[in-house]
Amino acid sequence: MGDDRNTSKPSAAAALLTSGQDVQDYAWMLVDSRQSEARSNIRLIKKYLRELYDKTEMDKSQGELGNISKMEKSLAQLVDLTESMLEQIRSLQPTVHKAVNPYPSLPMDSEHASMTLNKGEAIRSVYLFVSYYGIQERTNAIYGVKFKHGGGVVTHEPPVVGLVARFCEGEDDKAVGMQAAQIFNRSKLYVLAHKGGYIIDTKTMSRCSSFPPTIAYKSTPIVVSAYDKLYCLASPSSFSPLTQLSFERYDPDKNIWEEMSSYPFYNDYDTCMSITGYAVCYGVILFSLYSWRKKNFDVVAFHMKRNQWKSVEVDTSVYHAPFQGRAVVVGKTIYSLHGKEFIAFSFRMDKGDDGSIVYSLSQLFILQGLQIVRPPLPFEMQSEYLVHLGNQDFFHVKTGRCDDTAQYLCITTFQIVVGDGERDMIKTINSTIHFVDLECAEWFNLVLCFMPECGDYEPIEDESVTSMNQPKRNHSG
Repeated sequence: MGDDRNTSKPSAAAALLTSGQDVQDYAWMLVDSRQSEARSNIRLIKKYLRELYDKTEMDKSQGELGNISKMEKSLAQLVDLTESMLEQIRSLQPTVHKAVNPYPSLPMDSEHASMTLNKGEAIRSVYLFVSYYGIQERTNAIYGVKFKHGGGVVTHEPPVVGLVARFCEGEDDKAVGMQAAQIFNRSKLYVLAHKGGYIIDTKTMSRCSSFPPTIAYKSTPIVVSAYDKLYCLASPSSFSPLTQLSFERYDPDKNIWEEMSSYPFYNDYDTCMSITGYAVCYGVILFSLYSWRKKNFDVVAFHMKRNQWKSVEVDTSVYHAPFQGRAVVVGKTIYSLHGKEFIAFSFRMDKGDDGSIVYSLSQLFILQGLQIVRPPLPFEMQSEYLVHLGNQDFFHVKTGRCDDTAQYLCITTFQIVVGDGERDMIKTINSTIHFVDLECAEWFNLVLCFMPECGDYEPIEDESVTSMNQPKRNHSG
């Protein structure tokens, strides 16, 4: 259809305001403009501060007070710019729900007991375990997110976010990256630290015990909870990947780490290859890897009973590293988020001609339309996590470092529903931004999220080779 230049057209602003999504995009264009102006003011403030500093140093060297009127003028400009910048930032704040600080006790008591619930609706709790950066003490913490959910009613009431507990007062207990996992059947959270580890009781959210360090030191490991045990793997992104003791398993009953079959693929990757996430199903841990340098990805499988590693055949429909953090297994489907795409995967285990197992991963469908609210400032060093709430309902949280004295949590609840034409669609229930005071830290990273009353689904392996697949249905693109 050609461009008829003689046809009257609406203005650019009117053209933007044709739908809800367009209104949101237009609003964010204004926000981005304000942010750009605020950043410009910050640069000017730094310039004036530098000029004042240089002027003061020069006056000192000359043994005189200098031109006071010029300094007063510069200070007045500095104050005006600061007030202008603060006013612009304040104009962005009404969209942010500030966190409640902190919870008086757990589980939720009088404050939330008085909340009016609809029929079938309940108060749900998801907890975020985070690691702080730019701070030496109190390096880890748990934040609680409580919200009304269920009953078939869409609620626009924002979740309540609060600090629940802080851990690790010393450098020895500092946990960095994806180094914690929950063993649901034991109601325990295991945090692997630099020199050993500690255990958090998820019923009281308090530190209750410790466990020994891994047999071999791993600078950037990933810890996975699977079938009541912990698995610790040295990441390929390590500067010196280990050829021995690269993979270990912790048995809580024996309180020991056991050597497992070494990861065999280190030499296949460059040092920029890192583990993006994993999935646990049918006695297998699937690891998803991505190379930031070569822009390629890989999927490998570890069979727990066989103590055996093997590559996974990935269907050409999969165009990126499939898992971010711990993928969610529901029935015979693996779900993961990539940006705003909610993707379902099918995992197959078939017998090869030589009696070995052939693993394959394919994409079932992609659901688009997830409406995740944007933070006031863009995220850097972003981390996110997906939690299953039961049925076809999900919880997603995203955060990251930003150019501010605070950190923001983007919290979204959504569900899969059957729409017109029997097509599966995403229905966003609620998406809000929450402000978290960083105190003296620079930022924090999401290590994992968990629900104490509901563990991750880990289907067990059948005696025969199992296939996690299902017939394809119509789904919205």
